[in-house]
Amino acid sequence: MIAKRMKLASAALLSAAMLVGIGCSSHQERATDTTGVNDRVDVVAVELNEGQPEPWWELRPPRRGDPTPAPTRVADPAPVDTTPAPVRANDGRGSVSAAYPTGDARTSAILVEKFFPTVVNAGTPFDYELRVTNLTTLDLDNVQVWDNVPNNFKLISATPNPDSASAGNLMWNLGSMGPKSSKTIQVRGSAPSEGKIQACAKVAYDTSLCNEILVVKPAIELAVAVTPEVLLCNPIEVKYTVCNNGTGAASNVVVNETLPNGLTTAAGAREVRFTVASLGAGECRDFTVMAKAAATGTYAVDGAATADGGLTASAGAKQTVVRQPVLTINVECPGRILAGRGVPEVPITVTVKNTGDAASANTVVEAPVPAGTTFARASDGGANAGGTVRWNLGSLAAGATRSMSFVVQPAQRGNIDARARVVGECANAATDGCTVDVLGVPAVLLEVVDMDDPILVGENVTYRITVTNQGSAPDRQIEIVCNLEENAQFVSASGQHQVSGRTITFAPVPVLNAKERVTFEVTVKAVSGGDVRFGVTMNTAELSRPVNETESTNFYE
Repeated sequence: MIAKRMKLASAALLSAAMLVGIGCSSHQERATDTTGVNDRVDVVAVELNEGQPEPWWELRPPRRGDPTPAPTRVADPAPVDTTPAPVRANDGRGSVSAAYPTGDARTSAILVEKFFPTVVNAGTPFDYELRVTNLTTLDLDNVQVWDNVPNNFKLISATPNPDSASAGNLMWNLGSMGPKSSKTIQVRGSAPSEGKIQACAKVAYDTSLCNEILVVKPAIELAVAVTPEVLLCNPIEVKYTVCNNGTGAASNVVVNETLPNGLTTAAGAREVRFTVASLGAGECRDFTVMAKAAATGTYAVDGAATADGGLTASAGAKQTVVRQPVLTINVECPGRILAGRGVPEVPITVTVKNTGDAASANTVVEAPVPAGTTFARASDGGANAGGTVRWNLGSLAAGATRSMSFVVQPAQRGNIDARARVVGECANAATDGCTVDVLGVPAVLLEVVDMDDPILVGENVTYRITVTNQGSAPDRQIEIVCNLEENAQFVSASGQHQVSGRTITFAPVPVLNAKERVTFEVTVKAVSGGDVRFGVTMNTAELSRPVNETESTNFYE
């Protein structure tokens, strides 16, 4: 605070005193009636053309309301009252005033007024009044009023009491006076003898020119808030709030943060920076960053703020947990199905599990109907639409498992490839599949027939061996072995074969498809009569043991 003070020196006050009283610049009036006193105050106003006027007031004797007033004699006070009441000689009142320092109340700082009786009786107490008024809109400090009274005046009392009273000078220290305020001094006294009382008042004060500088102190505070839990596929909202809790504006506020490893902004950056040119007292600003996590886990986010004047603030770390559903699928089907006279239905089972740490919302399982088959039915509300069986599972909790199945009808024997796929919100799609071999059943028939019967000894007979696959699947490695008894002698055989003694072995037939047949022939010579047996043994890849067949022929002589 810078204050300029103008102090009036006592010497200047003496020379420029506002003199109030009889013989000083005065205005007096007599009451126009006998019941009241006219307290109108005339203000002496002096224009300053060149310097301070001399004098500031006009000296003139008080006017008399009655040109020949007779002094009023006051009766002696009653014995019970030791201090007589003031007595007005003729009810005449006078007043004087002066405005300081210009003499004009419109341009001055302080006004002093004095109200007094114009005539009093010797020895009788009387009252007069000093009134001081601050004419300005500022405080006036150290206001002091002096009243210089002659020897022909005896002070009885004053309100307030004078701060000093010596050598005919009464002084009151009125202290500070607020704008447009007034203070009044009541004085009671008496004149011991006849004559004139000339009392002069003066005033001094200090005026201050003040200015006010508001001292403020900004104080910044930073807080951070994050989404407490989020799925990996969703953004993480990071909200920074910087506040000025101080009493003045904070300038060049900067919020900085380096996101933890694994978190980035939408632009792929880890550095976050916001600036505020000016943050008023009590003002807060919010800044929001949408971050993305690279993997599941727990991340801690904090931040720091700075401002001009060395202001700093830091935010306590807030944690966000990033979760993700993880779906697995397992498709199971029979590895092979044997189809005999007809092709049976093929059941396919699908099992889905959420191995993640968050629920999978809007979980859907889809399984295309395998090529070469037709849809038969599905469990658990599965429906075929456009060649795809679909199950809407809804939310699949972490750790939960669901199973479902569907059945297809193969059109023919062969391989069936079954596949299924599961998807969920924020979960990676998972697929699996299986293959079904729809196999036929081989059924090989072995037939042995002699072409002639009976046979005369010495003649030949041919045996026809027929192998027929009556089943629905191929058979492989068809092996035929023939055995002769002593009554027969090998002559010839069809196809590739080997003869070892009385055993004829044909080369294996690699594949004998369903409904196919193969024929072998062996010719022998009857060498002696009897009931002869021609034996045949068959082995195939699908047979677990040999098939034996014999044909009887009668050799005679």
